[in-house]
Amino acid sequence: MDASDMKSKQMSTTDIARQFEILTRLPTPFDRSQCVMHKHEILICGGWKEINCYSYHILKNQYKYICSYPKNVQLFGHTVVKRVNNDSRNGITLLSFGGMYNHAVVMHYVSVWDDDDDDDDENDRVANNKTSTTNIWLPLIDNHNKPIYIGTNEEDYKGVRAVIGGSKKAFVNIDIFDLDAFQYVNRSNLPIDSCLFYHCFVLTSNNEIETAKKHIKQSQSEMLLFYKNLGLSIVYDEDSNIFAFYKIWVCSTMRSLFRHG
Repeated sequence: MDASDMKSKQMSTTDIARQFEILTRLPTPFDRSQCVMHKHEILICGGWKEINCYSYHILKNQYKYICSYPKNVQLFGHTVVKRVNNDSRNGITLLSFGGMYNHAVVMHYVSVWDDDDDDDDENDRVANNKTSTTNIWLPLIDNHNKPIYIGTNEEDYKGVRAVIGGSKKAFVNIDIFDLDAFQYVNRSNLPIDSCLFYHCFVLTSNNEIETAKKHIKQSQSEMLLFYKNLGLSIVYDEDSNIFAFYKIWVCSTMRSLFRHG
């Protein structure tokens, strides 16, 4: 490598470094953690051999402890999804499940940062939303206080991924599980020849569907799945309770990627 090549490589490295900002160090190392966004917060929900959960405030560049998973819950390849509470201005519900040691717990989360804000009226409203069951992981139970299990003992849920969708944002996909009725609605097998885990699985927004794909009806939800050289568009029709699968092209730079998060 000659001098000009060395200089070019150094400039390239410098340019890349300028695109990243060094943030406050994590309170503890995380492996296979799950994160969700809530307003100006990133909620970090445990990981392999780590049961503590923290909130990172994007504007403050600070962390705050939220709570810990129950001691009987072991995390290895779990997933966490967020459901917005329509009857609560500040709170959201987090659902954590899956992993090698399958579990199903929920948390009603109210921001741990709201007490730091200057808006006293807003703080009073937040304080009223906080209860003894706020910001703590509790077993997922039905209306008869019986525990709910997502998945079966015969299935490997390590690296599972899920999204919440449907007209009432009450379904967990791709096994369709109704979070209001606490029951399975539908189950389907992906049209693939091998197993997958830690894949990229996202829900397209209604606006994106309406503008880009006119053939998708209001009762339908579309999900996109990427894993190595596999790309799928998965459409679920809430009215007919039917799945449809469409293969989509994966660009060459993505085909070597797996364990997306």
